Amino acid sequence: MLNDTKNSPKLYQPTKYWHNYEKKFLPELKRLGLKDFRRRKNSIFQSFGSMDIDPIDIKLRVLNKDLFEGIFPPKKSILFKRFIRSAIRIKLFRRRIEHISRLWLGISLEEKLFFTYQFAKYYGIANKALPISNLSDSLIGSPKNILKINDNVYTSTLLRYYLYYAYTCKFIDYSSISSVLEIGSGHGGQVEVLKKLHPNMTIFVIDIPPQLYVCEQYLKAIFPNDVISYEKTRNMVEIPVNSKGKIFIFSPSQLPKIKNLVYDLFWNSASFQEMNSEVVLNYLKFVNAQTQKFVFLNEEMKQITSGNTDLNWIGATEEDYFQGLKNFEQIDYSPSLSQFLGPTNNYTCAILQRKQSSVNL
Repeated sequence: MLNDTKNSPKLYQPTKYWHNYEKKFLPELKRLGLKDFRRRKNSIFQSFGSMDIDPIDIKLRVLNKDLFEGIFPPKKSILFKRFIRSAIRIKLFRRRIEHISRLWLGISLEEKLFFTYQFAKYYGIANKALPISNLSDSLIGSPKNILKINDNVYTSTLLRYYLYYAYTCKFIDYSSISSVLEIGSGHGGQVEVLKKLHPNMTIFVIDIPPQLYVCEQYLKAIFPNDVISYEKTRNMVEIPVNSKGKIFIFSPSQLPKIKNLVYDLFWNSASFQEMNSEVVLNYLKFVNAQTQKFVFLNEEMKQITSGNTDLNWIGATEEDYFQGLKNFEQIDYSPSLSQFLGPTNNYTCAILQRKQSSVNL
């Protein structure tokens, strides 16, 4: 995977944002493998949604944002955040913070996860999504924080991905969706939800390695008979005829090479925002042509993601998305759901539908 990506055109290689992470990712993957990867502390896996975030860390993030932003100047704020990251590893400090955050938020860790489940359950009902009772976490990767409801188990990660799915159900009738392509699948959590709820759906997965490797191994552990591995797809030029219910693992450079690649729904969540503008527009060129019905985006659309000047890059903007998706019209544009904090100011969920005049016949 790494060699193929290195030899691919520049527009399909990891962008500057990910070069920093890649230096940490490979050593950790070689040293620790994938054993218990969803419960590791201070892990690079957390950077692409693979871990069930410790609720204490979340509360610290909230404390950090709500109580300290604007009080300290930027340099001191950075030092404070570093101190927090170091101190949280100390058990006594974690207990103190848990006590403080319990008093502040008024609920415990377990209660917060339960309330998230209840919200997801009724949000799904309101949007006519398939019920959350049809889902149970695979527990692959040994997630730490688990909620048991009857015979099912739920994690914060699973609930987050269900919420995104339930949001789309407000606008999309999934009985008409037979195929999905996701760019930036991370460890495969969203694919897990879609596949479990719609087992006959054909799913195309695209990401850069080593994330793509993690995704393939994770999905193989859950759906051993349905994953078409990268080893089999890397030289593929056409999607096989009988592909119902299969999950295809692709590298980014394969996107323009497969002649008959079309799909009903395109999915991207929090990965386009980490790419240079020209890279996103290149991907959208294919999405605009290949997607037959709907596009789902969950991004920081109104904010240029170039916060770290050392990386010297500029992320995609709101204008880039709509410029690249000229065959589509917007049918919803809303603040993104967060299972921890409610709607956020930075992330936006958008649903776009293919214009009737541009439907491929």
